[in-house]
Amino acid sequence: MISPRTIWRVLVLPTYILITGAVFALALRNTAGSILSPLAALAPWIVVVAAALAMLSIVGAVLRWRRRLSAVRRVRAARVRTVAPDWEDGDATAVAHHAGPR
Repeated sequence: MISPRTIWRVLVLPTYILITGAVFALALRNTAGSILSPLAALAPWIVVVAAALAMLSIVGAVLRWRRRLSAVRRVRAARVRTVAPDWEDGDATAVAHHAGPR
């Protein structure tokens, strides 16, 4: 199951970044006709930068999720090897044999 934090990082945060970029671009576009009118030309670039940041956020979250899953798999594999030792009767007699004379 995907954790709520992963859902936040992969879906919600990039959506917020895109919405913020769109709102900021609209605000810049509405500066046409004012003293800030040169900023209106930057509106498309704001959307591009917001989309790039959203994609970067998604890629980072996916890479983090993959790294965490591989760490969990490594821990489980190590735990399986240590929990179930491979004892044989021959090993037990060999240890008793090497213990020395009584």
